[in-house]
Amino acid sequence: MVMWMITVTWWVFRHKVGPAKLYTVIGRENLDLFRASIGDNDTIHDVQFTDPLSESYCDHLLFMVAFVLLSFGWIVLTGALIVFLADKIFNKIVCCRLCRDATHDQLPETDTEQVRLHSNNPNLSSTTDL
Repeated sequence: MVMWMITVTWWVFRHKVGPAKLYTVIGRENLDLFRASIGDNDTIHDVQFTDPLSESYCDHLLFMVAFVLLSFGWIVLTGALIVFLADKIFNKIVCCRLCRDATHDQLPETDTEQVRLHSNNPNLSSTTDL
């Protein structure tokens, strides 16, 4: 998914910005080397939505759908990364401290679930009381 997003983002970005601005910001040699490294050899157009006969024409709906999907994809990917990192941080800080303080000796012996889990008696029922 990420590889698709990178590729399509490059396509949408380069055609929206246009070749003159890209060459000015990145430099002709750097941009040509980058494009060669990813196998990009088609013409970069300054996309326009008005003249369908022009080579630089792109359907506005197609372009906006791609832009919205890419934006939503990057937002979801960023959100997933934040949740993943927050989980790793909070899991190490909060759960580690809670688990370090709790020991198995502190658990009540009358807890039926614990008794069943730690029992070697095969006659105990395997159902769980809720």
